[in-house]
Amino acid sequence: MAEDEPVADESSTTPRATSARGPANDADTYWLSTPGRKSQANVAPILGVWLDGALHIAVSQAMHEPGHLGTAAGCAVTTDPRGLELVVRGAASRVLDEDKLGRLAEVFAAKYQVPIDVLDGSFHGDVVRAAGPSPYDVYEVTPAPPGPSADSPSDTRWSF
Repeated sequence: MAEDEPVADESSTTPRATSARGPANDADTYWLSTPGRKSQANVAPILGVWLDGALHIAVSQAMHEPGHLGTAAGCAVTTDPRGLELVVRGAASRVLDEDKLGRLAEVFAAKYQVPIDVLDGSFHGDVVRAAGPSPYDVYEVTPAPPGPSADSPSDTRWSF
């Protein structure tokens, strides 16, 4: 099975993972869920784009408890572009490479139609108020391998 095909059987009418990337990039609002203290989930609105085949998210330092991303516990990013109800579960790693941050700033700025500056490894600028105030830390989300879901046995699982 090619890496962009759904995990479902070959006769499935489920869309391919590559067809989810376009709508996912069209979404304006994404939601980040991470484990919080005392087993309570931490959920925050975030910004997101696809670049180089990966989901990248910008998280307001004021809206998200520090230290939850980049841990072994992982995260989930959800969005609902065009009724697709997309959930990406996996590990988030902070992007600190200045060249990559510069490229990502251009993509985020074009998508959200606002100027974004890179300063001290974070995005700065008045991006989207719902996503919280500047500065924003940027992460690349590496999807976890697909597996069974306790929520719904009919959930579509893709390998990216």
